[in-house]
Amino acid sequence: MRTRLITSVVYGWTWLHGMHARVAFRRRTARCRDVQRRVLDDKLRRAAETEYGRRYGFARVKTPDEYRRALPVMEYEALAPWVERVVRGEENVLFPRGERLIMFAMTSGTTAAPKYVPVTERYFRELARGNFEWGVHLLADHPSVLTHSILHIVSPSREGETEIGVPCGAATGLVAESQRKIAHLKYALPTAVYGIGDHAAKYYTIVRMAMERKISLLIAANPSTLVALGSCLERHADRLLKDLHDGSLDVGGDLDPAILRTVARRITRMPGRAAELERIRARAGRLLPKEVWPEIESIGCWTGGTLTPYLPLVREYWGERPLRDPGLIASEGRMTIPLEDGEAGGVLDIGSHFYEFIPFEEEGGDETLLAHELEKGRKYFILLTTSSGFFRYNISDVVEVAGFYGDTPILRFLHKGSRISSLTGEKLSEYQVVEAFRACERGMGFAVPLFTVCPCWGNPPHYLILLEERCGAAWGARGPEAEDLAASFDGELKRINMEYRSKRESGRLAAPVVRLVEEGAFERDKQAHILKSGGRMEQYKHPYLSPNLDHCARFRPAESPR
Repeated sequence: MRTRLITSVVYGWTWLHGMHARVAFRRRTARCRDVQRRVLDDKLRRAAETEYGRRYGFARVKTPDEYRRALPVMEYEALAPWVERVVRGEENVLFPRGERLIMFAMTSGTTAAPKYVPVTERYFRELARGNFEWGVHLLADHPSVLTHSILHIVSPSREGETEIGVPCGAATGLVAESQRKIAHLKYALPTAVYGIGDHAAKYYTIVRMAMERKISLLIAANPSTLVALGSCLERHADRLLKDLHDGSLDVGGDLDPAILRTVARRITRMPGRAAELERIRARAGRLLPKEVWPEIESIGCWTGGTLTPYLPLVREYWGERPLRDPGLIASEGRMTIPLEDGEAGGVLDIGSHFYEFIPFEEEGGDETLLAHELEKGRKYFILLTTSSGFFRYNISDVVEVAGFYGDTPILRFLHKGSRISSLTGEKLSEYQVVEAFRACERGMGFAVPLFTVCPCWGNPPHYLILLEERCGAAWGARGPEAEDLAASFDGELKRINMEYRSKRESGRLAAPVVRLVEEGAFERDKQAHILKSGGRMEQYKHPYLSPNLDHCARFRPAESPR
């Protein structure tokens, strides 16, 4: 009775407010140009008297063209000195004094240092609004998603703090943690579970707690997380069923006492449920999520870009449930709101940020187009102007225009910039790869003029370090030395890139592997590239990192017969 009452209240509140949100969404998207102009005016007006705004004369800017002339396209490295002042506690730097700073969203940068993204109160409201609009469109298509519990998996909002005590973590975690109290009653997990640092213990705890409930909506943006949960259930079925029967939680290690107390209050003894699942396992020969939670109506996970190879595994574990992409979301902000199942494209969130686009074919240029000027089928780099003080910020995401919703473009995420790889969300940059490899050379006492690191699909996927046969043979790369190099490279990447470290520790990425390729392979690949592109020899830049899954197929392994 209590569960039905909670469901009715949550459903009624969401439906009522959702109708207003959907009407406002349709109105905005029908007037893309006007809405974007107002958003830019608002961002510039609010920041005009900040130090950054005075530096670039925001008070004098009246049009998008004047804005583009006043301020260059910005990479994070150019913004970093300003952000560091905010981290130290200075006010009125990037956003106005009086705009409350809630936290810093942390993500891997293109260099060794992580990026700090200020999450202001206004930014937080914009992110929460976008999440709500995504949810109400999902609810309109799948009214039963609120029938049972919601299994929502995010990273915690507090993974550390600055020297002056400002929390650092995931903005999406903050949105989940800030839900209304009655909404939290629908959640299968207490928010404390988000903060479990050991990934194996976290996945085990999530599966163990969810086994007690019927789940109708599952949200885990990264599909690699869904694969990891399915694998955890399958590998630890014996222990999980025993814990379910006994009302215990044997994570195989220690949990933080505060988290353990919170979790313990939600754990119950369910011998009947354990026996039911044991019968399912005996009949099928394995225990899979689709059998444990058959009530799931929809799954929210990314369905496009470099993550698409995970989708067959997601379906193997979780069944043929409708997949709704959560949209293009980064620490810097939400950019799209998908409205259909099975479609990676989403409507540009024009009410939150001001956007500019650089045609992909003109990488490195600074001539931009506005949202209403985009063309269907074309590819672009996307620039953001946000409430957190990031102006004309190049996030290095490449998107393709899939169509239009009203006057507003529908964008499909393709990949990070041409020299950034992200198999599971690690956002590995070429700079980081080169720095890590050079550190390996210094530590192991060898030098290799050319190498290429490229992604290789598997379960889990990993990176290959391609070396030409002669270079590798010079220091014995066919034997244990290859393993030493791979281990050293892995360690350096963990040190340099916090998200790579997280994906390795959680088992979503396997260790890198050295592969020797034929002598002269890199030179032949260069010649083929120049011939195909029509470029000049002096313009060619050797790819020390390729984001393409098929890159390694261009090279014949050294041990293969000619």
